[in-house]
Amino acid sequence: MKRGGFFVLAVAALAFLSFSLSLFSLFSFSAGAVGLIYPANYFKLVIPYEPGGSYTLEYQVRTNAGKTIDYTLSAEGDFAQYVTFDPPLLEDIPDESRVPFKAIINFPDSYPDPGPHPLRIFVTEAATRGSGGSMGIATASFHKVTIFVPYPDLYAELSLGAPNVNYGEPVHFLARAKNLGEKDISSASLTLSIYDSSLEIVDVLSAGPVPIPSQESHDFEIVWNANSSSVVPGEYFASASLSYDGKKASSDARFRVGTLAVSLKNYSRTVFKGGIKPLSLIVENQWNDRVSVYAELSFPGLRSSSNSRANAKANADEAAGVIRTAPLELGPFETGTLIAYIDTDAASVPPGGVASFLGTGKLKFSALSALASSGSDSGETSFNISVEISDAQPDNSAVSGGPAQEGLLESSESPESGASGGLFSISSLLTLSNLLIFLVLLLILLDFYWMFKRRK
Repeated sequence: MKRGGFFVLAVAALAFLSFSLSLFSLFSFSAGAVGLIYPANYFKLVIPYEPGGSYTLEYQVRTNAGKTIDYTLSAEGDFAQYVTFDPPLLEDIPDESRVPFKAIINFPDSYPDPGPHPLRIFVTEAATRGSGGSMGIATASFHKVTIFVPYPDLYAELSLGAPNVNYGEPVHFLARAKNLGEKDISSASLTLSIYDSSLEIVDVLSAGPVPIPSQESHDFEIVWNANSSSVVPGEYFASASLSYDGKKASSDARFRVGTLAVSLKNYSRTVFKGGIKPLSLIVENQWNDRVSVYAELSFPGLRSSSNSRANAKANADEAAGVIRTAPLELGPFETGTLIAYIDTDAASVPPGGVASFLGTGKLKFSALSALASSGSDSGETSFNISVEISDAQPDNSAVSGGPAQEGLLESSESPESGASGGLFSISSLLTLSNLLIFLVLLLILLDFYWMFKRRK
């Protein structure tokens, strides 16, 4: 390779990159060249199958091809062969137009496969965009509907919804029974069983009987008062059973009865010595509404960071050995993390060893909305806490996603370091710019290789 050959190749690589980006821009722009407009009630439309009947869908095509071209109409799916279009082809459609057409589904007299069947209606450019020798692509848009074929004889499906509530509030269950069979249901009754977290039955409720015509549904609304003596805050399990004309369908749901409380789920067991270090507390909101929570920790022999809280209250807390976190807002039954910063240099730890510190803590919380029932809108949860401060080097596998001992949290980062712990993805390196830089460096190495080879 002659001197300067590298520069020629580098320029050629840059030219290729520019051409590639231009093509990418062209293809991205062309993808929106044709649109399909339909009424709002067509969104997730389910069309009932009618033997020997028909169903008409009305659309508009919105064009943006930059010229006058034709558009083809087509269908894909199990019922595609039964779809006709009016008109069959959209011819000589100018740019920036809106043209109506109809898709007519002519149902056969019988269909062997019951259940839902997706159907897609397509509009596609009949010619590629561009003129002369320039490049172009044909674009398309489609709309999806579902055709439902009834099940033979009797067939029903049941779905159950159970919302979370707070203690003292009623639970409004909604059980929806859908008759998906060809025959009418003459009598349908619902039984709802409620279990606690130990699967001990708490209550049994019922509703019905009611008739449900074919291809129709009925909503059973059942109210359960969660304020009896047998109900305590916690997790519950509801099981609904539908009995209809000698057949059954069932559905289950879980829900929670909340109380104004915040619990400690986990915390950092080990902190490595060296300056100001974070101590993580994982907390969970037990209330079916938003709360604000912060923690106060007290460790004899430890103190908090005085740099982050320069005020009289913070200085008094530090003198008393109290470590306070910033407040955190939690949504209903949400889990979050509180961070307390401690001065590990002030801890007495033997060189290369570990020192344990026993302390106490309080989670202080308050509701962020008015309570539905009378009572205090704030409270606190007390707990004991044990933390080790280690003078040994941290195990980086725990920081980078390796297994922490006994599944407990381990904190080893300073407040200034990112939460990512220095992790990165290989895919983040494979950007177009980085690949171009790699190509240029490769060409430089090849240029030097050939120069030395020619000198020899």
